[in-house]
Amino acid sequence: MLRLLISLGRKGSMELDIKQLELRSKEEAQRIILEAENKAEELLDKAQSELKERENRFKNTEDRLIKKEEFLDKRQTDLDQEVEGIKTKAQEVRTLKERIEKLVEERTRELSKLSNLSPLEAKEELLKTIEKEFEEDFLIRMQKLEAQGH
Repeated sequence: MLRLLISLGRKGSMELDIKQLELRSKEEAQRIILEAENKAEELLDKAQSELKERENRFKNTEDRLIKKEEFLDKRQTDLDQEVEGIKTKAQEVRTLKERIEKLVEERTRELSKLSNLSPLEAKEELLKTIEKEFEEDFLIRMQKLEAQGH
């Protein structure tokens, strides 16, 4: 009977030891799982932070490129407008030159008829007269055109 009691005591003690071992194992497993979860959460936070940083860098780069593209588009538009302005002014100069040439031709014929000068002499006389009359106007007009061209 004593053996039975001792054996029951040992059996209970072994069962108790096993239960304690199981409990410690479960606690250790829980601790390991908790550490792994914390580590995984840290890694995830770090990865998300790095991703956010990259997204911000890409966004900043994209914004800079958009601004540069807008600047270049505006510059191209300004250049196109300037070229059109120059073309318009050049056409004005050509038109004015044609009008002057026609006027000189007409006046040369008239002067030749009225003064009995040769056409060449009449033309030279007319050009001198026109130059004297409109010299200041031509200079002012040319200065304006040059100023607008620059």
